[in-house]
Amino acid sequence: MKKIDKLVLDAFLGPFLITFLVVVFILLNINMLKYFDDIIGKGLDAVVLGQLFFYFAIFTVPTAMPLAVLLSSLFAFGNLGEH
Repeated sequence: MKKIDKLVLDAFLGPFLITFLVVVFILLNINMLKYFDDIIGKGLDAVVLGQLFFYFAIFTVPTAMPLAVLLSSLFAFGNLGEH
């Protein structure tokens, strides 16, 4: 692997992980707001709620991936342009 490839990859991976987690969190909150009245007050335990959050997070991954790639590539090439 060339040195420039390593530099670009290192500049891309950090912002990608952060933006991916942030976008998944935002989309998860948007999708869960629709179902909060159905969930609250039912007496569900933490395991069931954890499974519900996990399945909704998996559901939002196809939407979050392009947004995270776009934002992290903008951050990475902006930082590379500065240095």
